[in-house]
Amino acid sequence: MTERLVALVDDELLGHLRSLDAYELVPVGSLAAAQRSLRASDDALLLDLRCLAGHQALAQDTCMTRAPVLLVADGRSEGRAVALLEQGADEYVLRDGLDDETLAQALRRAQARCQYRRSVQRRACLAQARHAVGKIVAQQPSLDELGERLAVALASHFFRAAWLSIDVPLAPRRTFHAGWSSVHELDLGQVQGEPPGCMVRLIEGISEGRGAMPEKGCCETCHLEALLRAGQLLVVPFRRGGQRFGQLACVMPHGLVATALERETLETLADEVSIDLATLLVSADLQRVTERLHTSEERFRRAFDSTEVGMALLNLEGQITEVNEALCRFLGRGRESLLELTFADVTAASDVQTAKAAYAALRAGAQETFSLEKRYLHGESG
Repeated sequence: MTERLVALVDDELLGHLRSLDAYELVPVGSLAAAQRSLRASDDALLLDLRCLAGHQALAQDTCMTRAPVLLVADGRSEGRAVALLEQGADEYVLRDGLDDETLAQALRRAQARCQYRRSVQRRACLAQARHAVGKIVAQQPSLDELGERLAVALASHFFRAAWLSIDVPLAPRRTFHAGWSSVHELDLGQVQGEPPGCMVRLIEGISEGRGAMPEKGCCETCHLEALLRAGQLLVVPFRRGGQRFGQLACVMPHGLVATALERETLETLADEVSIDLATLLVSADLQRVTERLHTSEERFRRAFDSTEVGMALLNLEGQITEVNEALCRFLGRGRESLLELTFADVTAASDVQTAKAAYAALRAGAQETFSLEKRYLHGESG
């Protein structure tokens, strides 16, 4: 049951409410002040239509999604109160004859309707979030594009802030975030809108099953314990083949506590996105391996070509497949000429059988390397 009434009312009604003595009364002077004053999910906003500008709408004000809104009308403004029920208000009560019991009954009806409204809005917003994520994934973006756009989409559709962390093989961990600079009352906003280091450690700890409470000595200004106890932080893992390779964390909208609906939706999103992230990780991993192989080949080629020691590469049949300039000079033959020969063709006849036996043992796997001294044939004539 509502215990705090955030009241935007005139002085006459404010005096009457104070005489009821049944609620903690929080007088405010504007809708913006009301939004800042609504703290808990069981707070309610009491709005006197005499204090609301004639054409001011409720639907655009974010506090309408956070708490029950009870309008106070008189005979002349009752029609307007009915119209405002379509804009986000939950119930109205007439000023004349307003007493403790009448107010209590009206607040109970407002709370029931607000809960239903929240449920509908949550489902609609979460559906929008899933649709937005689906569209992003369908465009087959790169890993960085996917991470950045997912964070923005989740922070824009229903959730207040989002943070993704993805473990990339053979590379630094990728992190993406959006909306953190708007988490004012939790003091999480940083200069560049990034979550603080203690939040990052906490999110990773929850995802890895190390517990939900911050470590002793954690930054006191970020109020992580309050955030968790209030049920406003959700953390779910990204998994591939049963192994966790990252996590997704979202902060609930102002004044809303996470329910099974939000958790199930976020878990479903994480499962769906995990498939695409895993595919991108495999592609990124293959690209990195290819790049490293290319770099390694370039280093080998530079060493192979620049050395003064004659070198050649052979296939399993003993055919010469590559030679360096030093070997060409040593054998007195051109590169193209050597590539048409086998190692036996440039070996002195008396050493051919010894060389062939050593090469056969290498091909059979009997040994991994061999070393021998032999004579070579120099020039085209041998």
